[in-house]
Amino acid sequence: MKSGSFQSVAAIVALTALLCGCASTAQNDTPSESAAVRAERIASESRALGEKMLDAYIAGDGDNFAALLSNDVRRNFGAEEFTENRAAMEETIGSAQSYEFLTGLDAPVFRTYLWKVRFIRKAQLDGEKQYSQETVFRIVTADLDGKPCLISFGFL
Repeated sequence: MKSGSFQSVAAIVALTALLCGCASTAQNDTPSESAAVRAERIASESRALGEKMLDAYIAGDGDNFAALLSNDVRRNFGAEEFTENRAAMEETIGSAQSYEFLTGLDAPVFRTYLWKVRFIRKAQLDGEKQYSQETVFRIVTADLDGKPCLISFGFL
């Protein structure tokens, strides 16, 4: 009976030792980069990504916009979908003119970034009068091997 208990305990210890290494997410951290410095760097890179996306959106550059997306996201939203989405937005609320960063929201795994985007459209009945409208653009990123990984994006 003691032999069976010893084998069970040895198996559990060996299994625990093997599986513990799989849980590490900081394997690519350089010793000189603290968690706070890494988080700030990824936040800065995420904001830059969102601003590049908005610059491409305002310019109507679907190829550049799609190039900023990961391969997985690009499968569902490429240059063609960009053009369709942008045309629908222009018809509904006008053309995007400018943006302003609002804030980043912390969560345990993901981080959300928000920008205020100003759209301008001409009145339907009086084509000379212009109306402005603002909406929010959001991206959600996660830290993947020390780089921001875009999870989702869109206008709210």
